Amino acid sequence: MIQFKSERGGSLAWMVISIVLVALVVLYFMLTNTSSEVAPIEEVAVEGQSTATMMRNNDPIQDLGAMEVDEARGAVMAELVYSHQAQLVDVTDGNVVRGIATGNQATGRAVAGLSDEFYVLMASFEYLPQPQGTDFYEGWVVRRDPLSVVSTGKLTSTDGVYTNTYLSTTDFTDHDLYVLTVEPSDGDPAPADHVVEGMFVAVDGGVMFMNKQSEMSEEGHMMENNESQEESIVSDEVSEGTEVDIVTDETPE
Repeated sequence: MIQFKSERGGSLAWMVISIVLVALVVLYFMLTNTSSEVAPIEEVAVEGQSTATMMRNNDPIQDLGAMEVDEARGAVMAELVYSHQAQLVDVTDGNVVRGIATGNQATGRAVAGLSDEFYVLMASFEYLPQPQGTDFYEGWVVRRDPLSVVSTGKLTSTDGVYTNTYLSTTDFTDHDLYVLTVEPSDGDPAPADHVVEGMFVAVDGGVMFMNKQSEMSEEGHMMENNESQEESIVSDEVSEGTEVDIVTDETPE
């Protein structure tokens, strides 16, 4: 009887130890899986808001090479062939931003590139409401790594169509994000509320700027238009060495 009790006691002890070990293993795997699931969510959240937050928290650089764009220069810029373009989409999510409501319908198109070592940018927009009071629209080009934010100036409006033109002796072609914000007249140089955004992509053969945006297909691609043949001819001339000069009365530094 004594020997029987001893064996029974040993069996119970091993059962308890086994249960404890199993519980520890289960707890370990639960903690491991929880950690692996939370980390990516935090990374995505930080990455998702990094551009707007970092732009807001860092002063834009001052472009000493920025040049005034008068009517004559603007006319020349409109005839250039650009190496990059960006389709701009509404990022307000239908929310009212500083008193304006785009209905999530604001769109735009920006083109950028180099001409005779000048950085040239033009952008036009549709469905932008008039800002409230003394507020204004402002364009930006952004390089995200390392961060660099450059203002491309206030938008101008002609017959209700907003445009942004920018000319500089500084090369900003590595700034591949265009952002449009609506700004208060408070003297703060940092970007305020984002309205539309878009990534610049290289265009084979180049692309011309059109003041009136082409119609968009349901798939979001630019539809063919009567100017396509003219654009290809201009692109071929540029590829063969023919260049369109920016008319300036200033010498780049």
